[in-house]
Amino acid sequence: MGNQCPCGVIVNASAANKHVRFLGHRGTVKGDLTYQANVCVDRLQSSTLSLKFIDKDCDGRDLSFQFIADTILEVDCVNEGNCCLIGIIGSGTVNGARHDFAAIFMDQAPPETTDRVKLFVIDQFFDQNGIVSVPQGTIMNQGCS
Repeated sequence: MGNQCPCGVIVNASAANKHVRFLGHRGTVKGDLTYQANVCVDRLQSSTLSLKFIDKDCDGRDLSFQFIADTILEVDCVNEGNCCLIGIIGSGTVNGARHDFAAIFMDQAPPETTDRVKLFVIDQFFDQNGIVSVPQGTIMNQGCS
C-alpha cells in the first residue's frame, strides 16, 4: 500500500446539461462538465486537477474549454456531518491564459446518492453557477474520518 494522504481528494466525476456562467457573457451557457483530480496536501507539486466544459448551446459560439491546474497552493479538509468538504485553491491555464481558481468538493457518505461539487470558479473567466451533483463515489476524500 502507498502512503496515506492526511488531506486530499480523488475525483473522476461528470455532470451533463448544467447551466454555467462566463465572464463577459450574458446569461448562462448549457453544457457538460468533467472534473478530474488527484490532490494531496503532502504532495502539492505532483497533484493534478482539471475541469473540462463542453458547450451544448446552439447559439453559434463554442465556449468549450479545458482548464488544467499547474499550481495548487492550498488544500483543506473539513468534516461536516456525514460528509467531507475538500477545498482547493491554486492557478492554472485555460485557452493559453493563466487564472487563479477555487474549488470545493463534497464527498457524501451513503445513504446519500450523490456527491457534490459545491464550487468551481476560475477567476475572471468561469463560474459553475451553484452546486453540481455528481454520482455517489466519484468524489473520494482522503484524510477525513
